[in-house]
Amino acid sequence: MLFRSLTLSIIPRMIFRSLLATLLLLSLAPASLSAAPLEVWTSVVPLKHFIEQIGGTEVNARAIIRAGQNPHNYNPPPSQIQQLSSAALYFKSSSEFDRGWVGRIQATNPTLQMVDILQGFDPEPTHHHSEESHEERHEEGHGEEDPHLWTSPLMARKIAFNIYQNLSTVDPDHQAYYQRNYQSFDTDLEALHHEIEQLLKPIHSRSFMVFHPVWGYFAETYGLTQITIEMEGKSPGARSLANKIKQAKSAGLKVIFVQPQFNQRAAQQVASAIGGRVHSVDPLAADYTHNLRQFALQLARQP
Repeated sequence: MLFRSLTLSIIPRMIFRSLLATLLLLSLAPASLSAAPLEVWTSVVPLKHFIEQIGGTEVNARAIIRAGQNPHNYNPPPSQIQQLSSAALYFKSSSEFDRGWVGRIQATNPTLQMVDILQGFDPEPTHHHSEESHEERHEEGHGEEDPHLWTSPLMARKIAFNIYQNLSTVDPDHQAYYQRNYQSFDTDLEALHHEIEQLLKPIHSRSFMVFHPVWGYFAETYGLTQITIEMEGKSPGARSLANKIKQAKSAGLKVIFVQPQFNQRAAQQVASAIGGRVHSVDPLAADYTHNLRQFALQLARQP
């Protein structure tokens, strides 16, 4: 009886202490959970990937243009623009989309910080190589700025540094966390660069042909020549197409690289004329590292 009475007197006290501890934890929980992830937006998926690598769990990274969509003709619906009203940061590039939409995006969120992905850096413009006549250049237009900076891992490292710096400025409480993530990602990018460098050494100074001029920074980083079929969103005329076929034959090319977002008719015509094939590769793919590695492998396997 004595044991039973002692047990009965102890149990309520144990329950009380357990409840007290639970209440204490619950009272502390809001302090640790109140800070929602930082809302950070950008235009395209590769840049979103960079933000995710550095921001980790402290950032909710989002891209306006989703995988498979064409940045050249994408018009975000008002509902998507409205979603940016809670964003803290927007990383912009020199793309046609960003040039046309950042003003309207800023209007929906005046406190939104717009950050150039290469803030503090001055990238040299890439050059599109061709053998067109003066008349053809005038007809089709040249001088389009290449916004696809991330196709070069060296440029990607600069972009990553800017992302780290700006996340740390907006959210200084997690600066150390962002720094660790940035350093890890930077190491991965450096390793990717050296890997591609080794893959492409045997074809140094070789040309490759693409439909849309998106691989300029990749080409310049690795000493290659990008020959483009289309310029500034315009498909080639008959004379220019004949010249592209001549260029491809002269360079001994058998592969035409295309983006899945574009019409492949002109590329198929060139490939048919040279007895080659069309290969789809997307510079806007989500898996950045795998995508660049696969592109380099395809270039290295060219006959």
